Amino acid sequence: MSLRFFKTDFLFFLFCCILLASCSTYVYKGVWQSPAIKVDGDPQEWDGPLRMYDNASDMYFGLSNDSSNFYIRIKTQNKQTQMQILRYGLQVWIDTTGRKKKTIGLLFPFTQRTKKNQDADQGTDSLGSYNRSPGQRTRPAQQVQRHHEPDLAALRKKYTVNDKWINLTGFRPPAAGIVSVYNDFGIQATIGWDTSNTLYYEASIPFRTFYRNVVRPSDSLRYFGIGITTKGLPVQDNPGMYGGGGFGMGMGGMGGMGGMGMGMAGMGFGVRIPLGGGGGGYPGNYGNYNNGSAGADIKLKIRLAHKK
Repeated sequence: MSLRFFKTDFLFFLFCCILLASCSTYVYKGVWQSPAIKVDGDPQEWDGPLRMYDNASDMYFGLSNDSSNFYIRIKTQNKQTQMQILRYGLQVWIDTTGRKKKTIGLLFPFTQRTKKNQDADQGTDSLGSYNRSPGQRTRPAQQVQRHHEPDLAALRKKYTVNDKWINLTGFRPPAAGIVSVYNDFGIQATIGWDTSNTLYYEASIPFRTFYRNVVRPSDSLRYFGIGITTKGLPVQDNPGMYGGGGFGMGMGGMGGMGGMGMGMAGMGFGVRIPLGGGGGGYPGNYGNYNNGSAGADIKLKIRLAHKK
């Protein structure tokens, strides 16, 4: 083989590797759930480890169904990801056409901070309320009022004592808007922790609220598009962090090629690879205060399971 052909083949192989690594959508075969999951935040009834892993957010997650419900289970020990979930909620999107449309959504927990964060997208930020007109310059840095946000322990306490709400989008009426976790539609969601401070998220969504009353064996040929997202944390008034930047690095376990991520002064690289065995990197700034962190943005396709 000539050197020229060798180089061509190598470059093609390298291109394929990069393309596969950067792909953000995976297709998974669904798991039949039996018995039904009790949505109580206790993982003791989970049947085996969660099959999927997102290196960027350090979340393990699993999707399953029976004939009546679609189930979502997530766990993470990462403090920044836990803070994202508790401060802004974890958003789940379902597209029954198998694409990536944000048509049917469940946001939990829904808090007043979530409302404030939605206002931020319209000109109100976490550093102060203001409205920007087209072409208006941003405020000088010295006028920005920084403040400490609640740490993870405070957020956990607030979640525990407050009422629990879910924000529903695109479900069949009357399941719509902000509803209690004790709703009449059978849509359930909760969060719990174990003794190692691992967060466990569980949700159960009846098919009748967005698809059909009961799934049929023929539905096992159907794909659902699933999106799981969280809102990134803003830059905090963190002693020693002025001047911007920050450095973080994480590497997955050898069992499953969890991936590697690196970021410095606004630059970054990350790869998400489906779960193998272990894995899980933590951001470099791993504590209650942070220098800003990107939220999760997981997209995948799953084929519904059927009872054999």
